[in-house]
Amino acid sequence: MNIKTAARNFGVPTQTLRDRVKGLVNAENPNERWRAMTQEEEETLIERITTLSQLGYGITNAKLKQLAGELLHELGRKPDNKPMSNTWLYGLRKRWDHRIVSLKPRALDTNRQQSQKR
Repeated sequence: MNIKTAARNFGVPTQTLRDRVKGLVNAENPNERWRAMTQEEEETLIERITTLSQLGYGITNAKLKQLAGELLHELGRKPDNKPMSNTWLYGLRKRWDHRIVSLKPRALDTNRQQSQKR
């Protein structure tokens, strides 16, 4: 039975059924939005960023999007290794605002100098 016929027989929108079959909708919690990375994967990424910043190496938004895109490609969840979108970046920053902070380049230079003195 094709998706269109099944949707009609069960009285659900065709696109909803298509999304469910493709795995774009979480069957256990359908109201939860699809996310590119799991909570654990994002936490690992944030820990690496935090470690780099403590060593005095800041990471730009562009570099973060690139790293995430490459990671998802390696995991087989993205067909190419193009950088993630700004929407993804802003969502990540919103979810992890208690752990990551943006600094201007001058502030990074100050952190690097203090790190070298230790």
